Amino acid sequence: MIKWDKGLELGAAKLDNEHKQMLEYINKLYEDIQQDNSKEKKEQLYNAFLSLLNKHLESESQVVKNCQFSISKKDQHYYDHFRNELYRVKEEYINASSKDEVQKICLSLTGLVLNHIIEADIPLIKDLQQCGVINNTSETKLSFVDKLIQKITNSFSFTKRIFLSALIPMLAMFFFISVLITHKYEDYQKLSKTSNIIYLLPDINKLIHAMQIERGLSCAYLFSKKSDIFEQRLVEQKKVVHDDIVLFKKKLQKINLDKIAPIDQNIQIFQNNIISLQQFRQKVSKKEVSFEETIKFYTDIINNIINITPKMTLLNLDRKIASSISSLASLLRYKETLGLKRARGTILIEIKKPLYENYIAFIELNGVEKMMMEYFKQNATDANKKKFEALLSSKIVQEIHFYETSIINKDFSKLDPVEWFQKMTAFINDIKLLEDKLLEEISYAVGVNLHKEKRDLILMIITTLMTFMVILFIIYLLQQSSKREILKYTNAIHHLAQGDRSIKLIDVMAKDEMAQMYDAYEKTRQSLLKGDVYTKLYLREKENEIKRKEEETQILQEIAYKDPLTGALNRRKFEEIVRVEFKRAKRYSIKLSFLMMDIDHFKSINDTYGHAVGDEVLKYFVSTYLSMARELDILARIGGEEFVVVLPETDSEGAFAVAERFRKRIEKSCVIVDDKKICFTVSIGIATFDVTKKDQTPETLLEEADKALYEAKKTGRNKTIIAK
Repeated sequence: MIKWDKGLELGAAKLDNEHKQMLEYINKLYEDIQQDNSKEKKEQLYNAFLSLLNKHLESESQVVKNCQFSISKKDQHYYDHFRNELYRVKEEYINASSKDEVQKICLSLTGLVLNHIIEADIPLIKDLQQCGVINNTSETKLSFVDKLIQKITNSFSFTKRIFLSALIPMLAMFFFISVLITHKYEDYQKLSKTSNIIYLLPDINKLIHAMQIERGLSCAYLFSKKSDIFEQRLVEQKKVVHDDIVLFKKKLQKINLDKIAPIDQNIQIFQNNIISLQQFRQKVSKKEVSFEETIKFYTDIINNIINITPKMTLLNLDRKIASSISSLASLLRYKETLGLKRARGTILIEIKKPLYENYIAFIELNGVEKMMMEYFKQNATDANKKKFEALLSSKIVQEIHFYETSIINKDFSKLDPVEWFQKMTAFINDIKLLEDKLLEEISYAVGVNLHKEKRDLILMIITTLMTFMVILFIIYLLQQSSKREILKYTNAIHHLAQGDRSIKLIDVMAKDEMAQMYDAYEKTRQSLLKGDVYTKLYLREKENEIKRKEEETQILQEIAYKDPLTGALNRRKFEEIVRVEFKRAKRYSIKLSFLMMDIDHFKSINDTYGHAVGDEVLKYFVSTYLSMARELDILARIGGEEFVVVLPETDSEGAFAVAERFRKRIEKSCVIVDDKKICFTVSIGIATFDVTKKDQTPETLLEEADKALYEAKKTGRNKTIIAK
């Protein structure tokens, strides 16, 4: 129920141990009852507790008798009341029917015992010291340190002692804090410069991806029989690479290259490679280079750029950021392996022959791919591992595995080089999206660290200034003091204000104003100690109450945003989510579509079969869609039979496929209620976010979907129409 507090100690070992045993036994009364709730067990436990209580009261009576001081009638009445209360609670404890009742009774017992210690026993400390039950430390023999203190007291005036005692620590503190602030400032400067370098990562990732695409298209253009298919794409990709190189160079110019020694060599190689890139492109255009020369040239450039990323872990980054960068480096190498496989696989499929060198290289790349996958999993967070695993289990990867197996088995009869190239490109693009997500995490973490370092530096400076101001103020106060007892009293008050109730001020020798101050301090300490104990008991009860309210609130919140009939989201929650998804789609140019769905002739169903059957139709409608929906999809009921689906990361073609699949399923199925078979259909309108339309809003998109729905109903129902 409650732990022992040192502030409750009297200093008499026997009495203190008995107090502890009583509190521990109250805990036992509650804990043991969890196992056996019978009245016999309760009575047995409580009698043992009363036996311990009587033993303690006898010990206290013996101490009073030995010390030869009398107990007032008021105190005697308190002891009798305390004993009677504990005997009275016995009946309540035995007859308690629930664990909550037992808990409340045990809390009440704890309060009685603590009240006894604080109000009856602690006030006796002074008397117990006088009779020798508690040792008076002020009468002990002076130690060497005490003698030295006495010598200093006789040699220096009080004001000089105060001045020296303040000056020496202040000088030491000045030195120590100045070192800390200097070190903190250097850390901030390093992190600030490092953050500028880290912000190169998105440009590096973008440039690598563009170069990989150019390499794949160059190989396909050079050696594919369908080179005309790849020629135009290659021209366009060269422009993309050129723009990315220009942007990367601009970023480099803004960074002090003297501060990026780990990647300086890679930057120099990159600049040389860019000079030779144009010449090599001309040879590619004239088809004057071999397949291996093309692969090697682009791969050397890409690997040099990739190697920049892992070297950034040497820039005094914390473990989390360094681990994320290592994950990114593994993913970049993994994607590079896929790019090489794409190029070599295209040629193998194109010529329909397993040329030895190219065939062996393809098989080796399979091994490298698995190794890079393991490296990524070792460094990546659990969330990123799950995303990676999801990509590996996608349909496109299964199709790629079919191609890989066929190539390894030298079965090229059913393989198409263009299809292989497109599938590999699609998968590489998916990996690129995961890389982009990792980049966002790294940039965010670096920004947080930089902000934290700056904040800590400012707080340290402010704290230092405030500390010195407080010290100067304390020096002023101490210089006004002329008595050692005042320092002792001030120290005790400071501890009391900070919540430490363990310091006792008992002066049995003095009878002056200082003794009165000590007595006032002790009364305050005891009152606060009592308040602390009761506060702990109160807070324990409030914690349980808060937990129950939080659980109730969570249930109410869940009810608040769901349609009670179908379980779909209601209109209010839907509008919140739509705004969030629209902002995300607009900010990152992500595809986003809406399905506006309306059950055909639903009023007729209600009129013919009744509203109860209509409700079953609505529930079946929602459960049918949810059974085929992705985790990303959001279904909401915005009217009687009107529903809206938000399809994140889905274009109009994908949305149409989803809508048609659902429409056909509804068309082919029926609801059976009370032996009545109700068949129905659905009309669907589709609207898709278009990044080129600057004036698009969630409301206009929904209006477009609604118009498309109206067109579907107008032209015969049971159909899907995409908004124009």
